[in-house]
Amino acid sequence: MKREGRFAIFVAWVLLILAFPRPFVPPALAVAVAGSSLSDDDSPPLPYEREEFPDWARDLRRGEIVAIGSFPLAVILSGIGLQLGRFAVKSLEEGQFSQEYAPFFFSTRTGSQYNQEERVGLLISAGIISVGVAVADYILGRRERKAAAARRE
Repeated sequence: MKREGRFAIFVAWVLLILAFPRPFVPPALAVAVAGSSLSDDDSPPLPYEREEFPDWARDLRRGEIVAIGSFPLAVILSGIGLQLGRFAVKSLEEGQFSQEYAPFFFSTRTGSQYNQEERVGLLISAGIISVGVAVADYILGRRERKAAAARRE
């Protein structure tokens, strides 16, 4: 049943792709676009000016970049924290060190795998940590800008 279902999905995708032709570009538009790139007065693009975007938009973009950039590290740290916490709880329940739940750096084996609930908790905690890093970056940056403005005055 699974194999037949996968094949049916594959066939549906192939038919969907073949049913719609490639995007049509009118010849007049193609000539206009090609002609505009061949003009003699081409100038290199200018960098953005500080006044082009409001401060809140720049802060939001920086926060997005920091949050997305810190997410992989937050996943690693959350995973280590989850493994240590699970090891401590299971060891206390058994009254001795639980070799089955030992974190990867304490165990000779790979340890027990995460269940679905633990995976979701891991990703949620990593998201919270990465958003926290972005908020901390925003607060520190705002404080730094205020101090720089006070020094200029």
